[in-house]
Amino acid sequence: MYQSRIEEFEEENTARRVFLSALVLAPFEVMLPDKASGGEFPPLSESDPMAKALGYTHISDTKEKTCVNCGLYQGETGDEWGRCSIFPNKMVNASGWCKSWIASTG
Repeated sequence: MYQSRIEEFEEENTARRVFLSALVLAPFEVMLPDKASGGEFPPLSESDPMAKALGYTHISDTKEKTCVNCGLYQGETGDEWGRCSIFPNKMVNASGWCKSWIASTG
């Protein structure tokens, strides 16, 4: 009984830490080069620890909430993959989703 609650607490705590660290690091991402060592950034894996903590999936369950219409998405409309300020140096699927999704203002 208590073990499952402890595991839930640890998962929530991990997600919170990952999210807060991403918020702290996001302003510094602007200083990073657009390309890593001359090539495109690699796609974000769903098994990446930060992706798992934020529930990232390559395909969203709803068309209304996808990476392409998220305020944190930095890709171009029509691209299959794009940058996200939550996942530095990785590309997210435009059709994806994570718990950090916020409505785009533009």
